[in-house]
Amino acid sequence: MNDYYSAISGSAAMAPFIDRYEPRQIVQFSAELSKLGCAQIYDAAPNYCHPLPAFLTSRGTARTLAGPVFPVSTLNDMLPLLQALDQAPPGWVLYVRNVAPESEALAGDIFMSAMRSQGLSGLVVDGAVRDIGSFDATTPPVFSRSVTFVSAKTAKAPAGETPTTLDYGAYRIEPGDYVVGDADGLLLIKQQYLTAVIVGARHLLAKEFELKERLESGRRLGDLIGLSAFLQGNGPLKFEV
Repeated sequence: MNDYYSAISGSAAMAPFIDRYEPRQIVQFSAELSKLGCAQIYDAAPNYCHPLPAFLTSRGTARTLAGPVFPVSTLNDMLPLLQALDQAPPGWVLYVRNVAPESEALAGDIFMSAMRSQGLSGLVVDGAVRDIGSFDATTPPVFSRSVTFVSAKTAKAPAGETPTTLDYGAYRIEPGDYVVGDADGLLLIKQQYLTAVIVGARHLLAKEFELKERLESGRRLGDLIGLSAFLQGNGPLKFEV
């Protein structure tokens, strides 16, 4: 674990934005967000996080992802990804946006092996990946828009800025925002709301646990939420159980 912290500290000298998080914060935040899950996080704080597009699908066996995001943009060119891979510190998630209309594969088994050896927490590609049959439990989590065996072959156009800000119109992905992924999909938490979102999701999870305990003890969901009274116009549905 000391090597992990040393690697982050060494990278911070090259990229001041990394100072937004203490190394142990990354470990703590990522572990807790992975346990909470996207559904609970979004239900608890829908105004402070953004669902990422549903076409970003989990590939391989590792489906839980959490970490501060290192965004980069490309046009079917591997060079910006190689730059991001070289610069991103351990514990971070690479987020790649391919602006090409039809994406070639921007990452495969070799790229993922490099990510694993460098301690990165995952990869999100708004574009294509390949070699997904080789992704196993040791492979960092991967989400992508598509899959193709046709690899991006060019490495000519370097990224203008790494990391960069990705503008999706309704929201922006900025370096240091947090991305969380599981079997249900992906969401983005803006850095300034991270602690508050975790507290809210923690509270919601406790309430859900309490509700499940009541159901397992034999109580009926309709009784717990006041369904009969609601249908008769005598009260609201009580989802805050």
